[in-house]
Amino acid sequence: METLRPAPALQIYAQGLLTQLVNPKVAVFFTALFPPFLDASRPLAPQVAALGVVYMGVAMCVDTAYVLTASARARRLLRSRAAQRTANRIAAGSYVGLGVAVAASATRSV
Repeated sequence: METLRPAPALQIYAQGLLTQLVNPKVAVFFTALFPPFLDASRPLAPQVAALGVVYMGVAMCVDTAYVLTASARARRLLRSRAAQRTANRIAAGSYVGLGVAVAASATRSV
């Protein structure tokens, strides 16, 4: 049996960057959020760059909090049989619910 090794940090970073660059939600977010904060009488590039830096700073703080919280919860989850069983049941229930939703939507559109 082959042992799994963690991916290199640079590969994980590159994958995350690529995901964000091709994510249309990011473009829609910036298009909707930035215009009210821009002054048309001043050069736009420095304003957009400043807003981008602020956004990245906030996003990094929030994402770091998510990662640290998920990491702490995962350790506890991996140690507890009852928690694993509950998580499996929740996952199974969500898959069943999604399947029912897809089946119901498919019958309506036919």
